[in-house]
Amino acid sequence: MTIFISHPITELSNEEINKIRSEAIKEIDNIIGEDNIYTIIDQRFLDNVPEDADYVWYLAEDLKILDKADAVYFAKGYKKSKGCLLEYSYCNIYGKKIINKY
Repeated sequence: MTIFISHPITELSNEEINKIRSEAIKEIDNIIGEDNIYTIIDQRFLDNVPEDADYVWYLAEDLKILDKADAVYFAKGYKKSKGCLLEYSYCNIYGKKIINKY
């Protein structure tokens, strides 16, 4: 099973993002079970980012990756992020499995 973690990123440092993701993975372990095999999809874009990349470019790239995931986990605070809310809507519209709700 592949899992996409949706979480806020705007104005957060890499350290803060890593903390959110680590906490999410712990919770995913509790939901799915540590003994079950799953892979977290890495959605960081470090290569081939256009100089004029804006939030729409990043959101489009996220949706491409999210679409290939088997399930999506929404981290605490996702409701405060416009991008996460769009990802949540995408999941509901296209029937993507959501493994938690806050």
